[in-house]
Amino acid sequence: MSANFESILEMSLKRISTLQLIKETCENEVYFLNVMLLTNKDVRAIFDKRRYAKRAANFYILGLSLSNLLEWSDGPEYMKAFDALLHEYEIYVESLDHRQSKGLLFWPSKSRNQSEVEHVYLKTPFIPFELDYSEVVIILCETLVQVYNKIIALVVEQDQHFPLPSAADEIFLKVDGLVRKIVVTPLMTAFESYCRTQTRSELEDLEAICASGT
Repeated sequence: MSANFESILEMSLKRISTLQLIKETCENEVYFLNVMLLTNKDVRAIFDKRRYAKRAANFYILGLSLSNLLEWSDGPEYMKAFDALLHEYEIYVESLDHRQSKGLLFWPSKSRNQSEVEHVYLKTPFIPFELDYSEVVIILCETLVQVYNKIIALVVEQDQHFPLPSAADEIFLKVDGLVRKIVVTPLMTAFESYCRTQTRSELEDLEAICASGT
C-alpha cells in the first residue's frame, strides 16, 4: 500500500463513520457521542422545518447531484468531478443567497438570465413541495457514504497496479474538506449545541432542586 492510499483510506473511513452517526441520530433514538439520548422529538426540535427549509432544498439538490457520480469508474476523474461538483454547489448557494428575493424559496432549473452560471455536475431542478430536513439529511448522508465507499473501491483497484500519485491525495483532501465544511460541521454543530443547551438546563434544574431542599 502506498502512503497516499493509506491516507485516503483512513480519512474515508473516518468520514463514513461520522456520516453514519449523523444518519443514525436522525433515524433512531441514540446516545449522541455517548453524552445525551436524542429522541425523534429532539431531532425535530433541532431541525425546525421553517428554519431549515432553504438548506433542505440545497441538500436535496446536492444529494441528487452526488448520486450521478456513482456511475463513474475512473478514480482520478471521479474525485475531480466530486471536487468540481462541490465547488459548483458552493457557488450556487452563494448566488442563491445573493439574488433571492423575499418570499421566493426555490429557483427553477433553467437560468433566469444570461448571467446565470452553467453547471456541469450540479443538478438544480425546480422543487414544488416542502421537504423534511431530517429526511433529506438521512438521504444525503446515505449518498455520501456510497460516494466515499466508491472512492475506496476505485483507489484500492488503482493502488493494486501502481502507487497513487500525490495529486490524488491532494484532490481527496480538498474534497473531504469541502464535505466537512458543507455537510458534516453544520450538522454536528447543531447536535452538539443542542446537547450542551439541554445538559446546562438539566444541571440548572438540579441545582434549583438541591437549593430548595436546603
